[in-house]
Amino acid sequence: MVEKANNQVMGKKVNSLWLLDVFRGISALLIVLYHYTTQYDRSIGHIGNYDLTFPWGCHAVYAFFMLSGFLIVYTCKDKIVFLFEYP
Repeated sequence: MVEKANNQVMGKKVNSLWLLDVFRGISALLIVLYHYTTQYDRSIGHIGNYDLTFPWGCHAVYAFFMLSGFLIVYTCKDKIVFLFEYP
């Protein structure tokens, strides 16, 4: 599907979902654009008017943190020892 198979990073095998990395990058970009256009205008004010604003960019924070949390656990799933796991 969208899974990268066994990439080599510093001699270690890493599995990641590249499409989720793309969505995480897009959400990070939306957060930056929100802060620069909408939030900056509310707190400091722009000299000129921008035709393009991102008032819904604050919702990308939730997507970014959910994707980051999932990808961290997914990447380290083989190294995590669960407390209730029996041998």
